[in-house]
Amino acid sequence: MSKPETIQTAVLLNEDSSVLSLSGRLTFGNARQAYRELTRLMCDGVARIDCSGLEHADSTALALLLTALASVSEPERRPHIEGLNPRLQSLARVYGVSDLLGSPEQSPQRADPAR
Repeated sequence: MSKPETIQTAVLLNEDSSVLSLSGRLTFGNARQAYRELTRLMCDGVARIDCSGLEHADSTALALLLTALASVSEPERRPHIEGLNPRLQSLARVYGVSDLLGSPEQSPQRADPAR
């Protein structure tokens, strides 16, 4: 019997605490570890959560991002989510949470006039 693969996700805060970066794989299999790191590093100064380093993410990633946003009590201080790959954007649309994540397709300056 083979050992299960260890799934790694890095949650890093930049030097001035303004950008929280996610990288690696973020799935149900490592959600608990990612949640601990995310909640430990979330602070009022985080302006952006950068997801561009995620190699693979499932709906668990959306739940963690929504949790991070909800942890900020003042809506105007909630971080901007950036770097969502097409799969996460699609999942956000299917689950009806694109507007909560500030996905690019919900942003008025990027809206597709054909929609």
